[in-house]
Amino acid sequence: MKRMKHVGLMLVMAAMMSSCVTSWFTSLSKQSQAIEPGMTKQEVINILGNSQYRSFDGRYEQWEYRCAAGGNDWEVVRIEFTDGRVARMESFREIYHPFPEKPKNTKE
Repeated sequence: MKRMKHVGLMLVMAAMMSSCVTSWFTSLSKQSQAIEPGMTKQEVINILGNSQYRSFDGRYEQWEYRCAAGGNDWEVVRIEFTDGRVARMESFREIYHPFPEKPKNTKE
């Protein structure tokens, strides 16, 4: 019984620390639907948390959030800010198709 409590606690902690869990098992794409043009950076952080990737150039800044979506696929949300406010957002599923391995023992 004590062991099961420890396992359960560890699972909850792992879920809380996961970058994919934005709000108790709500998907990243679903959470991103609350993002509106004109929101501040802090409002975005309140909804999605801190971004994993960031780039900027002058008044323009982009944040990217990624979450494993099964297999090698990713849920991706990119938010662009101009003068500290949301100017654009895109969300999509990035599908990874590995290149097939070359057959061994072939001559090129």
